[in-house]
Amino acid sequence: MKQNMKQSRERTMAFSDNAQLNIMERMARRSAKPFKLAFVDIERKLVTKDGAANLTSETLSKMERFYTQDITEKAPDDALVFTTGSSLPTEGSAWLVNTCGSAINLAHGHEPVNVSFAYMVDGVIQCALVYYPLTDEIFAIEHGKGAYSHEGRLRVSGKDLVENSLVSIFSPVTNTQDEDTYFNLVKLARKNNCHVRTSGNLIHDAITHCKGKLDSIISINQKPVDVFISQFIIRESGGSACELGSKAIELGSTEILAANSKLQGKWLRLLAAK
Repeated sequence: MKQNMKQSRERTMAFSDNAQLNIMERMARRSAKPFKLAFVDIERKLVTKDGAANLTSETLSKMERFYTQDITEKAPDDALVFTTGSSLPTEGSAWLVNTCGSAINLAHGHEPVNVSFAYMVDGVIQCALVYYPLTDEIFAIEHGKGAYSHEGRLRVSGKDLVENSLVSIFSPVTNTQDEDTYFNLVKLARKNNCHVRTSGNLIHDAITHCKGKLDSIISINQKPVDVFISQFIIRESGGSACELGSKAIELGSTEILAANSKLQGKWLRLLAAK
């Protein structure tokens, strides 16, 4: 029965009219088993003196090779950019890939682990897919058509007050040059009775926001690939996304403020006044 349910779920996410989404889904599902096996090994390593950092690096390198081979075979003329890439192409077709959501989370055996793909033409994302290999959750997003999961269409949180809302404020600990900015953002949220949470995984936060379980996102010092995929997911789910100074998100943006349009406006006014 479980097998039939799984097969039914997979059929509901078939994208017969979107070749790129079909490629993404097949790659994502084929990578589920290697991720699950690696996650078990990583959990075993957690209690050792050395930890699981080396094993995590090996796993991500393996997955990068896997996705590179798959994409170059199916779309040899397209560009391919992983999260580590700092520049996104403005012309032609390109694939954007985030292999696990957060290497730090994975190295500590901390879920969620998610694989993200996006297909871009002339600097505009046409479709994207986010897959959680440990739980078999899948989310598909198409330009102008919205964002969907097995349970239906995604919509961002409708809360329009900063007070008592839930915000993710995140900056990687490796970026120490903006520590004051980060702590000031946290202080601003607390001053306005806003609850702060973070997963350490921007794309996962975007999905959580688009499921209505997180009211807003404020992230700085992020990878351009992650910012660009996240803003696409959020906009296709009825939300708004911009940089913290209200500037539109571009291909090289490293920060994001996301919420529904009313709540985003209130955050922008608070940020401008601080």
